[in-house]
Amino acid sequence: METSHERTVYTRMSIPQASSITHQHIAAAVATEMKGRHAFSVVDVGCGDGALMRYLLSVLPEVTGAAVSVDGFDLSDYAPIGLSRPLAAGSKTVITGAPWPYPDRSVDVLVSNQVLEHVFDQPFFFSQAARCLKSDGVSINLIPLKNVIYEDHVGIPWAHRIPQAAWMRFMARVGFFSPRRANVLPDSEKEFGQRAVDFVKRYTIYVTSSQLRRDTKAAGLRMSFDYTPRFYAAKLRALRKREPTFYYSKRRILDRAASWLLRYVASITLVLRHDGDDKN
Repeated sequence: METSHERTVYTRMSIPQASSITHQHIAAAVATEMKGRHAFSVVDVGCGDGALMRYLLSVLPEVTGAAVSVDGFDLSDYAPIGLSRPLAAGSKTVITGAPWPYPDRSVDVLVSNQVLEHVFDQPFFFSQAARCLKSDGVSINLIPLKNVIYEDHVGIPWAHRIPQAAWMRFMARVGFFSPRRANVLPDSEKEFGQRAVDFVKRYTIYVTSSQLRRDTKAAGLRMSFDYTPRFYAAKLRALRKREPTFYYSKRRILDRAASWLLRYVASITLVLRHDGDDKN
């Protein structure tokens, strides 16, 4: 049953419509975590063209009533072919493996949207998240796990588990290839297979929940899959043309059970806190 704050919705006149349900979901998770605070800071890790930053800045002050600062950064020396876009004006950049451009314990919320599956040194990512987050801060990340069936970057089921050109070509022949996936747009069927393999091997890394738990624990972080079912509920609300909700309830047992199944469907919501933070 929904709680009263879950039923809180906002008219399209006051809240801009998100261009992506992932953006809306991240905004709702942040609003839920920061409820009651008078001010907080958000950093988008892997900000790209800044679309998520702009959305958060337009929505969070209206939803929470707080003074909100939004910043972000990206890598200057790495971007997956086909996914790279011009960085937002004024965005901070670092080179791979360099410390993130924020002081220790200075950030309330770190977010990332479909970024971690491109981060090959995930222990470093988590160590920097732990360093930059305030003691009561939180990191909210949308990420597909290794369990996911449909590899969304090349549009082929199990492409990350069967990175073979013959498999890519076979699945394309039975209808899974979509021309809109420009990052692997081929000149021929044969070329598509190899391009898809090259992309998956060069630009993606899919990990299991046990790997995440090991690496986050080593960084002094505690992980959960809070809000994962709400991401899919937000998708259903959008399909039904219903107004979005920006406050979620926490149902730990439901989140754990649902995330086990939903990790096979698409992204899960990885929530990270300092290991000493006992916030429920």
